[in-house]
Amino acid sequence: MENLSKEHNVQLIEISEAIDQINELLFEAVNQNRPLLRGDIFISDAELSEILKVSRRTLQLWRNEGKISYLMLGGKVLYRESDVQAMLDAHYCKAFYEC
Repeated sequence: MENLSKEHNVQLIEISEAIDQINELLFEAVNQNRPLLRGDIFISDAELSEILKVSRRTLQLWRNEGKISYLMLGGKVLYRESDVQAMLDAHYCKAFYEC
């Protein structure tokens, strides 16, 4: 009987640890999920500069030159993820003689 209760405790500990891992994954998923507006995800100026590894000044130049679409609300610049992807696709050059 004592052996059975030890096995039971081990199983309960394993289940508890699995639940903790699931909770952590759910917490990360909720924090990384962005609300959608008309199915679009918006990226801030600071986030995009970090993603593309360019300065915020470079992003400003691209906006001024019309290379990238953006939305400005109260001094905050936002980019649609789909617009960023379209800009990257438009400037994509395949390797070796295709540009």
